[in-house]
Amino acid sequence: MTVDKLLIFIVIMVLLGIGVLMVYSTSAITAQKQWGDEYFYIKRQFMWIAVGVAAFTIMCFINYNFWKKASNILLGATVTLLIFVLIPGVGKVAGGARQWLSVGFLNVQPSEIAKLTTVIFMADFLTRRQKKIKEFWYGFVPPFLVLIVVAILVGIPDFGTAILISAVIFLMLLIGGISWKYLLLCFFVSLPAICFMVKIKAYRLKRILIFLDPWSDSHGAGWQLTQSFIALGSGGLAGLGLGKSIQKMGFLPESHTDFIFSIIGEEMGFFGGGLVITCFVVFMVCGLRIALRAKDLFSHLLAMGIVLMIGLQSVINIGVATGCLPVTGIPLPLISYGGSNLVICMASMGILFNIATRQDKDIGRRLKRKRVVRFKS
Repeated sequence: MTVDKLLIFIVIMVLLGIGVLMVYSTSAITAQKQWGDEYFYIKRQFMWIAVGVAAFTIMCFINYNFWKKASNILLGATVTLLIFVLIPGVGKVAGGARQWLSVGFLNVQPSEIAKLTTVIFMADFLTRRQKKIKEFWYGFVPPFLVLIVVAILVGIPDFGTAILISAVIFLMLLIGGISWKYLLLCFFVSLPAICFMVKIKAYRLKRILIFLDPWSDSHGAGWQLTQSFIALGSGGLAGLGLGKSIQKMGFLPESHTDFIFSIIGEEMGFFGGGLVITCFVVFMVCGLRIALRAKDLFSHLLAMGIVLMIGLQSVINIGVATGCLPVTGIPLPLISYGGSNLVICMASMGILFNIATRQDKDIGRRLKRKRVVRFKS
């Protein structure tokens, strides 16, 4: 196992371990009140971790070129699932949004699946169109068909995931060789659409205004953000200690999902929060190293897309918890409670491992050939 793979594996274990501790710490009281079982959420989290580990293992052994062949089918299936979510009676509503599909006793979130399938599709498309990638109608316009996914996500509504996927698409187009002039034009053209989407939904505009000054309505719209600040500030350097958070006692909503980083800061302090951030930085650096060593364009773009997807997701979540970004419903990878995100992140890392493994095999073959040549000479 190379250094990059070893470090990513350690990061996965550390983040999953912190996730288990913090999901139980933040959800036990809520679970006892709602379900009469303080272990309700953590038992489900363990189940999803088992599924995630299985997904990671399977993806490690599937040749990454398989996803190139299946990219169109995967994107089509994703769009179908997202459409099912919009159908009343089929899509499950929770928290004011219709984002889930019920599969037996499990709830699956197709928007999480969309993150990975979009990355796979874009990597395949940019690879196939590389010869004419600079042409407007051939290389630039077709990829934006994938924005159908973004449009459905806005309609669900899942604005946070829509923004995340749009950012990943934009960066992959830039890395893939699309002219920056077209991308700049696209950015300025999309601004009115973004402003319109914010304006038509009062709560979106309110989130942005509150983000600028959360203390102006600290007992109303700014409650969640100000409570997050209190949690982070209370932790100091070393934290209050595991299980000793005050904000999780009903003060900070979504403390086991979107705002779990705030409780990490409260219970584990600056050192705990710093450990989490360091883990994500290590993952992104090692992931980028794997992407830069890729032997072909598809694996390069696929690895870059996976690193961007998980890296930006962590940046957005931590940015929201620390008041650097407006509130969005983006979970913290491998740590927040929830199955779909955890499984997709583990599967994505499995694909990244497969890319790295094939690099190692190629390097091994080249070294073997060199030894044979030297021996013969």
